[in-house]
Amino acid sequence: MTTGWIFDVNATPVRESTHGGEQDKGTATTNPSRVARRLSAGPEVVPNRYASMTAESMAAALGTEGTTVDPITALEAAVKAGAEARQKDYKQSIVLGNLAVAYNMAKRHDEALNLEVKVMQLRERTLRPMHIDVLRAQVNAAVTLIFLQRYDDALEILSPALRKFRQCHEGDIWHPLAMLHTAKAQVSVKKHALAIDILEKALAHSAVERAMSSIGESKSVLTDLLDQARTHVQAAQVDQDTTKPDKTTIEGPDDKGRQDAKGRDSCDPNASSTDVGLAVLSDEFNRIPVCSRVMLRDLFKLEYTGRIGTVVGFNEIRGRHVVRLDGDGVELACLQEKLLQLVPSAEIVGVQKRPELNGKVGSVSSYDWTTGRYTLDVGGARMALKPVNVRLPDETRVRIVGLVSRRDLNGTWGLILGYNAEVGRYIIQINPIGVLVRLRRDSVLL
Repeated sequence: MTTGWIFDVNATPVRESTHGGEQDKGTATTNPSRVARRLSAGPEVVPNRYASMTAESMAAALGTEGTTVDPITALEAAVKAGAEARQKDYKQSIVLGNLAVAYNMAKRHDEALNLEVKVMQLRERTLRPMHIDVLRAQVNAAVTLIFLQRYDDALEILSPALRKFRQCHEGDIWHPLAMLHTAKAQVSVKKHALAIDILEKALAHSAVERAMSSIGESKSVLTDLLDQARTHVQAAQVDQDTTKPDKTTIEGPDDKGRQDAKGRDSCDPNASSTDVGLAVLSDEFNRIPVCSRVMLRDLFKLEYTGRIGTVVGFNEIRGRHVVRLDGDGVELACLQEKLLQLVPSAEIVGVQKRPELNGKVGSVSSYDWTTGRYTLDVGGARMALKPVNVRLPDETRVRIVGLVSRRDLNGTWGLILGYNAEVGRYIIQINPIGVLVRLRRDSVLL
């Protein structure tokens, strides 16, 4: 199985005359035996001379000709030596990048990610934003995020990188590699239709054969992933075709039932028709509306996490909301998962120890993932409440969580159309054709 990492292909060429009396050729070495000799010679000759080498060929090189120096030890020594010598930013980024690859090979992904963030910062500081080396650093960081199962963060890096590849480096072999990893992340977050589109483009790319060869793979990796995505899309279409709006299965974590298209319990002929509003028959039904107030959360760029702003639009190409931050007016394109809606009129319900709070209305100001509680501002006081004790208003976009027998719905974004107070269930639209589900309060989150 390929790792997907490539040692830096832009390293300063090795001068063969510096070791073993060989003639000065001025070309980067890719021969495993020569790499092994350089590693065994000591840390001072290690810095990133592995042009075009995959992780597999690197590993093979380390097993030849009596190599005695561990690559991580050697590269760490090179990083330390470079720092002491006040190595220039770009050269330092090469050393750090190859050490990150070695960490990834050893499954030390968190350490690798820290280095790759530094590499991106160093290269962005010394090179122009569209430079191919900046984009390569971004792809490497995204691959590590995928291994850490931080798929949304990976996509946050890969989406703008792909756009820059198309604009300036269409023929580079890293372009199809970036498309491959983007598709992997999209499949992991169940965005199969988007994955199909990008995989078809990757297979048609002029450099796809060379790209796959550079990581020790063939085009079958792309075709297998494409088949997987198509299978999911076809299965979803079958489910959609066989599910009629007037007979929709509804379910919470521990209950099953049936309801009609207006959210009424089909077994209860006396259910009120005011339980639910009209479904929004549009692909945009579950998007956070323009002018909504939001807080940014869990962003890759930590300096923006916790900032508050206003949704001012939606970037169709990137599939992200455009948020204008308060204060400096900076505009960021963010995934919906990275936005906490600051709902102004949430109602407190079901509190047993302090029943006098029930019925009070406040605004959601934050959500703490560690405690699983919203913070509500109610009449100047702040209260930490579980989702089960918060009734969100109609027309709020929410994400389904915690279902057991319908795990396929977890992570799905829906639109609250109403609330049945008798059974304590939201009526939620989950797709553009108006299919509804009935869920408990603790089965959805902002």
